Amino acid sequence: MITSPGRKINRYYENLQDQRGRDEASNRPLIEETDVVEFFKHLGFQATVYQEKLLRDKSHFVLARWSRQSGKSLAMAVAVLFNALTHKGFRAAIVAPSKRQSFKMVDKISRLLARLGREVLEGPPRKGRLVFRNGSVIEALPNNPDTVRGETLNVVVLDEFAYIEHDKELYDAIIFALSTTNGSFYGMSTPGSRDTLFYDVATDDEQFADFSRHHVSYKDALKPNGPIDPEFLEKIRRQYQTDPGRWKREMEADFADDEDAYLPLELIESCVTEGPETFTKDDVISGRLARTGKFFVGTDLAPKIDLSAVAVAEKIGRDIYLVHETAFLPGTAFSL
Repeated sequence: MITSPGRKINRYYENLQDQRGRDEASNRPLIEETDVVEFFKHLGFQATVYQEKLLRDKSHFVLARWSRQSGKSLAMAVAVLFNALTHKGFRAAIVAPSKRQSFKMVDKISRLLARLGREVLEGPPRKGRLVFRNGSVIEALPNNPDTVRGETLNVVVLDEFAYIEHDKELYDAIIFALSTTNGSFYGMSTPGSRDTLFYDVATDDEQFADFSRHHVSYKDALKPNGPIDPEFLEKIRRQYQTDPGRWKREMEADFADDEDAYLPLELIESCVTEGPETFTKDDVISGRLARTGKFFVGTDLAPKIDLSAVAVAEKIGRDIYLVHETAFLPGTAFSL
């Protein structure tokens, strides 16, 4: 069948008009709201005091240490969506311990779109990826430093930060992905082990002084100030009676002392004493160490990564006292 020149011209004109409409849409915000809290309300939600504090935080580095069911995922989903709708070409990545968890956050954002009452996507939504008419993209990325390192991003949300494998390597990759855009990093989680970057960021005021920290326990999120029902909370509390550390992590959003520890902190503290007579290496070399007794020497050699150490303990009666310790930097050469 031969198409007439007139139909071709009409089709070309229609395509041109569609493209012009897309270009105009890409050059303006896709929503009228210019305030993220008002946008939160437009979607049908009332922000809590702590959610509003997070939504209005303009810091480049943000840590949200919130209890379970306190509304952190919703607040973060709205914040990312608001930026995607109001900034042309905005690129956001969601990273979590598993790809499934990353998809879950993107799916939450996708379901918020139905509340807008208008079409803002360029084509149908895809699993783990949303492309908007203004060129913005929200995408779930795998927990893989090599994958993240090749991206250029405006925002990265690291969900369940405390449970990320290779967290330090991933964080380094994220920082480089944000460096050229002067972008923002959001790490959110309930606490886990103390042997994590999440713990360091939450507690080290010197190295991570640039972080804005938000701590929300279940007490802050109880109705009517938050979404947690007090009666249901009591049922959870009873189930956690035999595991107080888990309650402290999950609901108080605090670090449990004995998490992943072979020896309870209470036992370690009971072994600490004041006033043992210690000595230095110079005391031994110079001959100033005159006393005799039962001494025991222990070494831990770690030539490549960790510090090497030598410790001397003295047994006095039934008690053993640490009287000397020396640490050596990685790479120190040893000889017998």
